[in-house]
Order: sequence, then C-alpha cells, then structure tokens
Amino acid sequence: VSWARDQMTHDGLENVRLEPCTVPHWERGRIAVLEVTQPASARGTYLPILALGGSVATPREGLEADLCLVQSFEQLAALGDSARGKIVLYDRPMDPRTLDPFEAYGAAVDQRARGAVEAARHGAAAAIVRSLSLRLDDLPHTGSMRYEDGLEREPAAAVSTAGAERLAALLRKEKRVAVRLRLDCRES
Repeated sequence: VSWARDQMTHDGLENVRLEPCTVPHWERGRIAVLEVTQPASARGTYLPILALGGSVATPREGLEADLCLVQSFEQLAALGDSARGKIVLYDRPMDPRTLDPFEAYGAAVDQRARGAVEAARHGAAAAIVRSLSLRLDDLPHTGSMRYEDGLEREPAAAVSTAGAERLAALLRKEKRVAVRLRLDCRES
C-alpha cells in the first residue's frame, strides 16, 4: 500500500491518499507431513507434500483417515457417502500428450483450485492433490485454492507427482490405505 502511494506520488498523480484496507496474510507454516499408516507393510512411508495456498491447518496431532482416490469431481460425487470422513486424493495428471503445457495445466488445475470444496461437499475430511507438473519427481508443486462459504474448510495439500503415483499403486494393490496428514498453516 505504501509502495503504491509512493509510486503514484512519484509519477505525479494528484489527490493520492491512503484508505484503510484489510489484507489477509496466510503462512504455509513449517509442518507438512503425509505419512502412510495402513497397510502395515507401508506404515511409516512419508511422501513429499506442501500445503496449498490458503489451506487451513489440520488439528495439531494431524488427521488420520482412509484414502479415497478419484480423478474427477464427477467420480467423487458418484461415490456418494463412501467418501465421508476420508481424505480425497485427486490423481488426474496433466496430459503429457497435450502439446501446449498451459492447456494441459488448464485441464487439471480445477482439482487444486476446487478440490477441498468438492471434498467438503461430500463429507470428506481433507483433500490431497497430485502436483500439477508434467515431470515425475518428488518435488511437490503448490498453488492457491479457495473455499466456499457455507461449507466446512478442509485442509488441502499437494503431493509430488511421484508420491501420487506411489499412493495410487498402493491403493490398487491394497483394499485399504490410510494416511496421516499434518499441516500447520495459518491465516492472520
């Protein structure tokens, strides 16, 4: 605000004035943990995540729940009550066959932007989104997300593309996969 006032004054604009405004301040925090807790054969596996920009935190001890894998909001809706209380893993990758990477990004970004809202709409406890990248690596990519008035604000994180692949493979192999998600992000 001060920079903009000074710049406008420097540029010779007249009647430059400040008005009170509130700007939310969100901090990612230091804790971003995703640990597999079930099945026993994978217990203690940690996957690289980052809180999505604007996410709420989990309870201090974290949030443990079964994973529910989907690739679309329609697939989540079709699950009905079976998503209730679970952590939704959105695993729709950017399409590497799309020549324009921005087009591939545009076809996948809705799960990051609206994933937590759709998870909350179906009673899920949290949302984890496959990072939006054409690379297969353990470097999670984050970005902003948003909430909707009238719906519970659920924690949301991005898992690396390789982490999403590992979770999807584990879910295909096992009947039940549970994870503990812990985020300490906050808004002031």
